[in-house]
Amino acid sequence: MEPTKSPYEPPKSALEDPAPRPLEVVPVGHGLRFANLVVDYLVYMALSALLGVVVAAVWGEDGVRVLISLPRYAIGAAVLLTYYIGLEGLTGRTVGKWVTGTRVVNVEGTRASFGRILGRSLARLIPFEAFSFLGRRARGWHDSLPGTYVVKCR
Repeated sequence: MEPTKSPYEPPKSALEDPAPRPLEVVPVGHGLRFANLVVDYLVYMALSALLGVVVAAVWGEDGVRVLISLPRYAIGAAVLLTYYIGLEGLTGRTVGKWVTGTRVVNVEGTRASFGRILGRSLARLIPFEAFSFLGRRARGWHDSLPGTYVVKCR
């Protein structure tokens, strides 16, 4: 006897993919990595300016005085970490990666864990980290240290 199907069970589509397929782990080249950097830093600068406007609008001159008294590196690092950890942690992509059709993955080609994204973002704060891209491979310290890759996804 065949089990009866519940009339309240939602219909299933033949197109549903039960689990996302891993992407092929072929790191993108210097050109796409540079494009990601340019777009992401433009967004970063806009977010930093927006922070200043919001602080001035909400807290007025007192807020601006506090903001000015803080070390610029600390404010910049906070905005940078919030941007990268927030977007890559939730989606595996930043605005720059959306524009270039790339994504952060782990060695298996699946979504990088939050811990890897956190390590990747913190590694961006290493002095002279940007120079780690000057080698043959387009894989900087913020990728190699946490074990992540940036790959094409479209």
